[in-house]
Amino acid sequence: MDQLLEFQPYAFDIVGGEPFLYPYLWEVLEHAKSIGLPVIINTNATTINRETVTTLKSCNPDVSIAVSLDGPNDTINDTIRGKGSFNKAMRGVELFKNKDFPVLFMFIVNRLNWRVFDKYVELAIREGIQEIYVDRFIGVGRGEKNLHFLDMKSKEWCEALRIINEVVQAYKPKIDFYVEESITGGECTAGRSHFSIGWDCIVVPCGHFKYYKPFHLGNAATEPLKTIFDRGYKLMQTNPAKCAQCIKFAKQCGGGCKATALTMTGSANNPDPIICAYFWGLTTQPATSVTQQHQLPKIN
Repeated sequence: MDQLLEFQPYAFDIVGGEPFLYPYLWEVLEHAKSIGLPVIINTNATTINRETVTTLKSCNPDVSIAVSLDGPNDTINDTIRGKGSFNKAMRGVELFKNKDFPVLFMFIVNRLNWRVFDKYVELAIREGIQEIYVDRFIGVGRGEKNLHFLDMKSKEWCEALRIINEVVQAYKPKIDFYVEESITGGECTAGRSHFSIGWDCIVVPCGHFKYYKPFHLGNAATEPLKTIFDRGYKLMQTNPAKCAQCIKFAKQCGGGCKATALTMTGSANNPDPIICAYFWGLTTQPATSVTQQHQLPKIN
């Protein structure tokens, strides 16, 4: 953690699993506060109680809370996250707010929820949420087991991205958004401005790459982070080769998500096929789009 200060990070983002089940979370948060490291905790908020928020307030009152919520109601959210998870999460949100923690929502676009994203934003505004993080479902890890009901064909993905981006623009005056390149088609920041450090100290460009050993950049327990980050930057700095002759690249599109490109085409040096379809249309895109998972050697 101390090494991270050299890079002046926007945030040290603690993800999971579920961070509030980690027995040494309080020690981590206390140390982060002592060295001035800003922290965001990603949580499903379903296990939060008054004792949790009271302890959190005492050990690090400056953390921000990011709550995973995938629908504006229990019908949609609970289909994705499990029965009862919506109401439990909303109770957790209220407890965080009562202790004056800044709360943002995290929305992962998928087949079941994109049509009600406007209702989701309205819920966030009513609840006094400061920001919504928006990303796209990618079928890696546990997601690979849920491809059959969360993934979509290219045509539906294109319509979903159009609607999501329109809603973001419409509601920007009322609430802040952080929208990933998998939605906007921007330049992938994995291994450039953010990295993921696993429980085993293995560093990858982003969490989606942890299943692919060629993208394991090093071990934070045995190497300086600067060495590892430099290695990652060299690996990930190249823009997709097929984008070089694309007239939309740089002006409208940055190639999209490299993890998606790896998963769908077998190479992170290809453009994101869904983003190609989104910008070019399904029949005119210059690069080949693969709508099924590409079978790559993975680490289980």
